Amino acid sequence: MDEYQSLIRETFVVRLWREAVNPAWRGQIVHLPDQESIPFTTLAEAEAFIRRFVPDMRAHQPPPAEDAGAAPNETGWL
Repeated sequence: MDEYQSLIRETFVVRLWREAVNPAWRGQIVHLPDQESIPFTTLAEAEAFIRRFVPDMRAHQPPPAEDAGAAPNETGWL
């Protein structure tokens, strides 16, 4: 129980879509704990929003010990 309580978690919902008249991808990201959301058109905008809530997140960080055998994809995310 103590191990679970020491976890820090942030939860986001990401929606992506394309409209028939405009084939460019668009998105919206919502930070669920406080329902703050932003629209975005680039992954950099979505990343900047996430970093406001998870400032010490790094790209290409090593996987946690329990996932040591998993290979990251080209973005560094599993």
